Amino acid sequence: MITATLHGEELLRARIRMLQAKVKSALEEATTAGAEVVRDEARTLAPRRAYETDAGHLADNILVQVVKSTPTTCKVRVGPGKAHFYGRFLETGTIKMAARPFLRPALDSKVDEAIKTMAHVLKRELT
Repeated sequence: MITATLHGEELLRARIRMLQAKVKSALEEATTAGAEVVRDEARTLAPRRAYETDAGHLADNILVQVVKSTPTTCKVRVGPGKAHFYGRFLETGTIKMAARPFLRPALDSKVDEAIKTMAHVLKRELT
């Protein structure tokens, strides 16, 4: 039988907690940076003229929001803010209106750049 004694267990636990916090922060920053690449493209594709409200153009109000973040995952939302809810109808269409998508084409055209941006931020933050 082999017996082992661990010294400094509390220090080890504290350092693991610090590492988890650093990874969570880096993951949030990387995911947000990747989402901003898609958001910027969506802003160029979103309609401007006919859909201005008191809160401004839809294109100027496409946001990136962190929805959920844990030490191992980060979920973000890219889309119009509450004042521009009608952007969802433009994206998918309605019974009376054909779709005029701008979010999905933005994601499709910028997915590789977004992944590269995320990788760059993770590398920078974790090394």
